[in-house]
Amino acid sequence: MLCHEMIEDGTSSDEDEQLCPPGYESGCILEYYKLCNDARKKKLVDCRQMIKVYVEINPHEIKTIDDQKEEFQVLMMMKLWWKDPHLKNLRCTLRMDSGEDITGTIVKFSQDGNIVMKCKDGRTRTFKKSEYVSKHIQEPDWDKQFFPSFTFINIQGECNDLFKPIYEVVWSDQDGTFVSWRRKIDGTFAERLELHYFPLDRQLCRIKITAEKPIEDFQFVMLKKDHKHHFSRACDTFKVDQEMQKLCGSYVRYCDFELPFPSQRSMVNVIFHLDRQGDYYFNNMLLMVFLVNLMGLCAFAIPLHDASGRLSLVSSCFLAVLAYRYIINEILPRKAYLTAADKYITFACMFLIVICLQTVVFVIWRRGIEEVKEGQLSLASLWTRSTLDFYDYVLGVLMFIVWVAINGYLWCLWKLSRRQDWGSVYLENEEPYAPIQECQACGLQWLSKQCLHMETSKCPDPSCGSSEVQRKYLTPKQHPDPLVPEQYLPESPHV
Repeated sequence: MLCHEMIEDGTSSDEDEQLCPPGYESGCILEYYKLCNDARKKKLVDCRQMIKVYVEINPHEIKTIDDQKEEFQVLMMMKLWWKDPHLKNLRCTLRMDSGEDITGTIVKFSQDGNIVMKCKDGRTRTFKKSEYVSKHIQEPDWDKQFFPSFTFINIQGECNDLFKPIYEVVWSDQDGTFVSWRRKIDGTFAERLELHYFPLDRQLCRIKITAEKPIEDFQFVMLKKDHKHHFSRACDTFKVDQEMQKLCGSYVRYCDFELPFPSQRSMVNVIFHLDRQGDYYFNNMLLMVFLVNLMGLCAFAIPLHDASGRLSLVSSCFLAVLAYRYIINEILPRKAYLTAADKYITFACMFLIVICLQTVVFVIWRRGIEEVKEGQLSLASLWTRSTLDFYDYVLGVLMFIVWVAINGYLWCLWKLSRRQDWGSVYLENEEPYAPIQECQACGLQWLSKQCLHMETSKCPDPSCGSSEVQRKYLTPKQHPDPLVPEQYLPESPHV
């Protein structure tokens, strides 16, 4: 029995419909069903007591992208905020204007610096920020307090912390203490590169973060800010697509309301939308292949009777083109498909083979003319050597025009930066920003299960029930608002 999947309220393309995962409120899922495939074991899980963890990730720079290893190195700042309901009664010392130190236990502490404190004499006093010179809050043993443990799923090796993680008490009230945590990370992450259009390819480089505890304990929520951090610094071989990056640089993956597994965890994806700058490959490799083939066309300037000289030039050019093929293969990882650069070099090799075959055919034909005896009637006798040389010249000119025209067209594509659309990039990478399924029979669309977004199911419409279902991965352009909405930090208590 298939789990229930949330269906859109309508399928009209004229209306601004929003896909909305069920069970969510204020950026968190409040309850869900686990083991929903088994009616006997299906159980409702209450998540209302979970801790909401606000996340902000500010990438500073993509240092390197290793095409061969399919890795990229990122320098970024990661910040978390959460309210710990068990962290209360922190010790605090205030230095007053008179030089007196007042020590007590914090009852309430606002973000603007005002403090309600229970002093040693048992009195509860309120201190405005203007009434004291400095304060010192005795930090607890953070190792014994709640922390939203997480893991980078696709990290390679260990993270390099540029400084020790910093904890800070933001504010406190009778229900707990609001804590901030920040860490500057220099890490290397694995990412499968899709290279069909190399060297004019687009890449999604992603950092995948998962919680180490189920969503009943805590859930990630992306921090909503009025002025977002704009990431722009990438390595020399790539540039950031600013339009896409501004729409979505990171998001929380939604949790499933009906889950076929025992538990699920909150997850965050950080995305970098990158366009490869192919100048290095065009100028240093593909341009050289173009010039080598131009040199191969010079074989038509060698007379047909000097077949060895002509074939020697063409074969030398062929080996030179093959050498560039091996150079590119050393740069890129092994893929089961041909990249655009592979196809171009393969075409260049086939072009030289055509020159070689044309030379062989014409040389054999010329030899047949020379061997025709006087008075013998044959097809070869209808051709003279001058006619054959003329057609050889015409073919050389035509092949020159074809080669230059094709390369001129490719050069225009390069300069115009004609690349694949981001929709196909999201589909190739199966990026679960907004995965949906669409029935090809009735046109109904519904939200995929996050845990099984790479699989398809039958149409949930009872009147249809078609199995002709297509997976789609919407981009931030197609669905600007993340499925799990961003949230502002909660306001501190008023003192």
